[in-house]
Amino acid sequence: MLIVAEVGAVTNAQLSIPSVGKYFSTLASSYRSPGPQAMLEMKLFIDSEVIVFIVATFVISLLLFWRKGFWTALLRSIEITSVSILPLGIEIYLYDRSQFNIHASDIQVKMGLAWFTNADLLYLTSTIVVATMLIEVFKRRIRGTGTNPSSREISVAAN
Repeated sequence: MLIVAEVGAVTNAQLSIPSVGKYFSTLASSYRSPGPQAMLEMKLFIDSEVIVFIVATFVISLLLFWRKGFWTALLRSIEITSVSILPLGIEIYLYDRSQFNIHASDIQVKMGLAWFTNADLLYLTSTIVVATMLIEVFKRRIRGTGTNPSSREISVAAN
C-alpha cells in the first residue's frame, strides 16, 4: 500500500508539469474507461514511461555494443531489452494471474494494440532470450571449432 501511495505522489508531481499534464489529460479525456480521469491519466503516463524506458534500454545497449559490429550490437540490445522486460511477465504470472491473459497496458488499448496480452509478453520475451542465448552459444562454438587455433592452443604448442 505504501508503494502505491509513493507512485501516486511521484506521478502527480510529474503530471503537474503543464505541458505533460495537458497532454495526458487530453489523451485520457478521449478514451472511455471506468474510474476517475486522474487515475486514467496516471495509468497512461506510467505506461508511456515504461515504453520510453524500453526504447532507452534498447538504444543504450545498441550504442554500448556498437564497436563489435551492427549485428552483434543488435543481437545484444534485443537480448538485454528482453531480459529487462522478462521479470514483469514472470511477476504477473506468479502473483496476479487474473491479469495474465488481458492486455498489458491501457496505452495499448488507446493505440489499438489490445490483442497483445501479458501472457504474450512473457512468452515473447522468454523466446527472445532463449533464442539470443542459443545464437551466442552457436557463434562461440563455430568460432571455437574454426581452422584457426585459439591463443590457448598456440601457447600450449609453444611450450
